[in-house]
Amino acid sequence: MDGIGKSSFTLLLVFICLPLFLGLYRKYLKMKLVKKSFLIASNNGGIGFDPKNYIYNEKGFKRSNGLERKFKRDYLFDLLEIYDHRCANCDRSKIKLECDHFFIPKSLGGNLMMKHIEGYWVSNAILLCRRCNSLKADKGIHEFFQKEKLKEIIDKNVEVSFLLNGVDFTKYRSDHTL
Repeated sequence: MDGIGKSSFTLLLVFICLPLFLGLYRKYLKMKLVKKSFLIASNNGGIGFDPKNYIYNEKGFKRSNGLERKFKRDYLFDLLEIYDHRCANCDRSKIKLECDHFFIPKSLGGNLMMKHIEGYWVSNAILLCRRCNSLKADKGIHEFFQKEKLKEIIDKNVEVSFLLNGVDFTKYRSDHTL
């Protein structure tokens, strides 16, 4: 290549690679902010139960909306693994599990993943067997779950929430106690 060819090739590389690098760097900074938000938010790793702290979408009332499809497509297997393929309430395994809304019910516009007003995602998903899901019905989490079981479920949902935000939960857990 002659001098002009090399300089135009260099310019082309700069115009292609620089935006990619800047995009990755912005994503890295965003993840640092998300992690900081999680650390500051609450003792529950960012999960707050006040519905006023979440951003609602008018499509949230619809079954199988885009957020729910994204959650099931990208995170359902992680949810199954974190819950060890067991019902969150009765701990039975080797049964059909249903993905249910945890603290903000569908009837109030809850999705399986909720955007917190601070800008990070929170898991609103829980795995229940059909029997427990029908027993839970429209009851609130404090009415349905026993206190010890609720703490265990919150810890698992914190782990899922970290996955939603791309933060390494194992590193967080070793540095902090929930």
